[in-house]
Amino acid sequence: MKKAVLLMAALVSFLAFGSMSQAAANAEENQGSMPQIVGTWLMRVEFAPYPPFQVLQQFVPGGKTTLLLSFGVPPCALTTPPTCMTPDYWSGDTRVGCMGDWTPRGRRQFDVTMYCLPHQGDGYVPDRLRLKMTLNRDGQVVTAKGFTYEWFNPDGTLLFGGQGDLTGKRLAHVPLP
Repeated sequence: MKKAVLLMAALVSFLAFGSMSQAAANAEENQGSMPQIVGTWLMRVEFAPYPPFQVLQQFVPGGKTTLLLSFGVPPCALTTPPTCMTPDYWSGDTRVGCMGDWTPRGRRQFDVTMYCLPHQGDGYVPDRLRLKMTLNRDGQVVTAKGFTYEWFNPDGTLLFGGQGDLTGKRLAHVPLP
């Protein structure tokens, strides 16, 4: 009798483990068919009171992301803002990049945190961007309504912060024939 109970328990455990393994495989298979954020994106950023602008952003497997801005803020912005904040003073500046991490937060939703060096000055705390991104059903458009941008003083206190909106379109991989 004891052997029969042990045999039955072993059989139930084996079947339960097999069912869990199959459920995990099915979940993994379904996850693979779901649109992913991995890829290169052209992002349109709206951050009032500034005019909308575009950035390139890439999401790579493993949860890393890089964003490239086409402009930057001069180092004098924190010390002498009135004299150096006119657009012609720093137009063409291409020194800002942001790097960070992304994690899934739900079906087609992702949390993203990035850090940006606002300029090449030494000793400054990186700016921080935090976003909740949603990928559309076909995986070609991503949005982040109400993302948060924070700009810090060199001592780490918040100098400026605000919220904006972002919409991105996936850029296609186009191999040469």
